[in-house]
Amino acid sequence: EKIIDGTHADDLSTDTISGGNLIGAYRNTTEFLDTNYGKEADRKGLVKFYGYFVNSVKLVQIATQDIESALKIFETINDRGIGLDSVDLLKNLLFAQVPREEFKTIRSQWMAFKKPLDKAKERPLRFLRYYLMSAYDTFSKSRKDYILREDDVYGWLRSNDDQCAYKEKPSKFIEKLEHAANYYVDTSKGKLEGIDVVELANLQYLVGSGSKQQAALLLSAMPLREKSKKVFYHFVEQLETLFFYYILTKEPAKLIERRFANWSQYLRLVKDATSLNKFLEEHFFPDIKDREKSFDFQFSQLTYTSLPKYRLKYILARMTQYINKARLGDHSRSPVDELLKGAIHIEHILPFSFNQELLDIFAAGDRSIYEEYRNKLGNLTLLERPINASLGRDFFHKKQEKYKASDFYITKTLSGFDDGGKKDSISRTNTLLLEFSAWKKEDIDNRQIMLREISKLVWKYALYEK
Repeated sequence: EKIIDGTHADDLSTDTISGGNLIGAYRNTTEFLDTNYGKEADRKGLVKFYGYFVNSVKLVQIATQDIESALKIFETINDRGIGLDSVDLLKNLLFAQVPREEFKTIRSQWMAFKKPLDKAKERPLRFLRYYLMSAYDTFSKSRKDYILREDDVYGWLRSNDDQCAYKEKPSKFIEKLEHAANYYVDTSKGKLEGIDVVELANLQYLVGSGSKQQAALLLSAMPLREKSKKVFYHFVEQLETLFFYYILTKEPAKLIERRFANWSQYLRLVKDATSLNKFLEEHFFPDIKDREKSFDFQFSQLTYTSLPKYRLKYILARMTQYINKARLGDHSRSPVDELLKGAIHIEHILPFSFNQELLDIFAAGDRSIYEEYRNKLGNLTLLERPINASLGRDFFHKKQEKYKASDFYITKTLSGFDDGGKKDSISRTNTLLLEFSAWKKEDIDNRQIMLREISKLVWKYALYEK
């Protein structure tokens, strides 16, 4: 039966990956035996299988005089067989540096380093790769860049003890890994030390959960974060702006990663506002300026289908939030989460679904023109679900009155502006927006240009100012 020490296999659990692997192997083995030899009639077959197994599988025991020799054999065998990844080999390398009586301490440190990564289901090798690029000189003479590939990580570590000092101080090296791993996991969740950080959350909303290219720069900025949170937050804000331009201009991921690996060598030396501003002026800002013309063109082509929905909604949410705050004269940063909830919809001002009357009025019966313009970014806005549900397929002049009920000023102004004095925040905000009495092709094109200019205010590249 499926029993270990009186415990049913389905009741077994563990908090560690290795323990989970052991339980998984046990379950696979018992399932194999039950499937093939579980019936009474198959008992003879089970005996034959057992005889074959114990006579064909050889176990070799290797005894060594000391632990260092054992670890060396372990590494050598894995080098010739099915190799372990660089993180497992690093563990072996670190254990080889300490006497036997310190194993328990080193093991505890190693588990503390791996725990946040395992809990967040982050690959330790990917973290280790970004950490090394962020903290050390990883320049490759053959490739002439600082990119460290996963297959190269262990070889680089073996050759660069002079930088890492893991032989002399293995415990200290693991402490650094643990500190960086916690930071790495935190920033990937938009947090620092478990506390939500608007700038980090916004960056994650924009790049998406699958992107890790920003990790090298965020890890490189650890010294800056420890010196000044405010300056660090400005850096993160500028990193999001850079990513916004990269995403809109379709910058290849490999080029971004190479660039970030190179910049990490300079960023880790940044520890105050003055050095950050110098870094931004030398690296971020030239890259953004080089893409401004391409950005303008690509923004004019943005549609409902040209970006992942999470990213499209986030971009609309940030612009919606910016206009709402500008109307109140509020220049503070705040979470955008409420605008990303399911109760907030992306509204097609020119209805997505249409009838012949709409087709004739808007596009003189040309279906291709209608379908092109209904998907343009200029035709999209955020709207609360109850209002959105009441609109149906009405045309613009019928929708305008209902848009007035929206709490989103960028949507509300589709029905007209609020009145304000000549110099108050409402009037200043109105200058960023357009008024519409109809909804023709040129109106959608003009609103797309309007959104482009608003986006440059939301994702503005700027030096840090006290």
